[in-house]
Amino acid sequence: MNLFKRFSSSGGLQAGIAFAGRASQQITGLAVTVLAASFLAPGDYGVFMLATAFAMLLQSLSYSGVFHFIAREDDQQDGFFSTCFWVMVLVALAGSALLAAAAPLLGYAFGAPEFATILLWLLLDQVIGIPIAWISAVLIRREELTKLYSINIVSNLVSFALGVGAIYLWNSVYALVVYRFICTITGLLLFSWFTQLLPGWKFNRKTAAEAFRYSTGIYGSRGLTFFSQYGADLILGFAFSTHEVGLFRFANRIVTAAVEGVCQPLANFSVMQFSADHRRNASLSTTYLRFLSSTFLMVGIVCISIAILIEPSVSTFFGQQYQGAIWVAYALCIGRFLQTPDSFVVPSLAATGKTNTVFWFTSAKLAISTILLFSTAPFGLYAVTNGQAVAMALTGLAAAILIARNLHTDTRQMLLVLGRTAVLLTGFALVSWLTVQGVLQWGGTTRLIAFLACCCVGAYALASIFVGVKQNVLSMKIFAKSQNA
Repeated sequence: MNLFKRFSSSGGLQAGIAFAGRASQQITGLAVTVLAASFLAPGDYGVFMLATAFAMLLQSLSYSGVFHFIAREDDQQDGFFSTCFWVMVLVALAGSALLAAAAPLLGYAFGAPEFATILLWLLLDQVIGIPIAWISAVLIRREELTKLYSINIVSNLVSFALGVGAIYLWNSVYALVVYRFICTITGLLLFSWFTQLLPGWKFNRKTAAEAFRYSTGIYGSRGLTFFSQYGADLILGFAFSTHEVGLFRFANRIVTAAVEGVCQPLANFSVMQFSADHRRNASLSTTYLRFLSSTFLMVGIVCISIAILIEPSVSTFFGQQYQGAIWVAYALCIGRFLQTPDSFVVPSLAATGKTNTVFWFTSAKLAISTILLFSTAPFGLYAVTNGQAVAMALTGLAAAILIARNLHTDTRQMLLVLGRTAVLLTGFALVSWLTVQGVLQWGGTTRLIAFLACCCVGAYALASIFVGVKQNVLSMKIFAKSQNA
């Protein structure tokens, strides 16, 4: 019992549930990707993912701006939470209306007649899911992340079971739309039932005005981030075909799902801890270094694992039509790893109220991405992918410098922390690569052998995380509530 209490108070319980919650979402999402790839051509998959990209723009507005305002603000005046909810609804309705108006034109530009219909359904899905974003922000504000991710786990498993049934019965791109609705409605019901959080009808104009002023820079940043993240998809869709978009999105989906499975829980914990540090007038620098080394270690393990396993996995499970995605995945793994510090620009600067700085940083990030995108577009898919990987790396470097300066972080201490992380990752990469090569040479490229290789890398990953905790490269303090940190 004492051991369990120590584990729980140190943040271990919250960390385990958080990563299980996010992992359940990413694993089920990857499983749906695999299932969809079994009956959809890359071109059809590309159409759906282009529509999903615009829907994700609307989702990013729901999980930023007012979302951060709820977590950060000390103001507890009457109607604070209900006002924030209705502001989130208004933002979602305005954003969905603009995207819906542009949907037919975008479908024509991509040469995809079904694009507009799919996008309209996905926008409706995002609007329905606004209460989930609001409840999540309130739970983060209350530092109840265990409850948040526990509900996520149940929601992901239930919606996956129902969604896979729908996809199996209806081998169509619209089955993926149905799956998205199932996820949203299941989450809405479970979050409402288990939290009993209702927004109410009170609307405080002063609070709404403060929320809008605070959120403006972050919303502008999210809009620019959309073009930074999905500009390659748009250019490939305009200049080439949805086939290239499908290959790029397929590789990107695998890399992003795995990386976000790590980064998203850590980002939520960082919002909670940076906001708590701000309310307590504590230094954010120490907290940032803990998050930085921990995230670099875990993202590095994920990216190295994908880079080692992607070729045998694609060859075994997806066939010849998706072979072009392998080199795309290699480049994206490198780019996403080096971009790691970017995950903490919004949480750290939003906590200190520097939302305009976030906007200008994102503008610079977009400029870098756009220049590289248009300069590489004439040379095809692989050139575009390599250009975006370089943009990610430059963004990560700029983010590390920006955060360090704003939080007054000691550069030598930061480099020392990252050096220890690099040593551990190098050992993991060498052992994993040698093992996988040995397994493949022994058994060839079969599904059983590919699965065995994945298991070996997974075992090494767990061992590396254990060593990281022991060496304090991965700090459990980042998962503890603020009073225990």
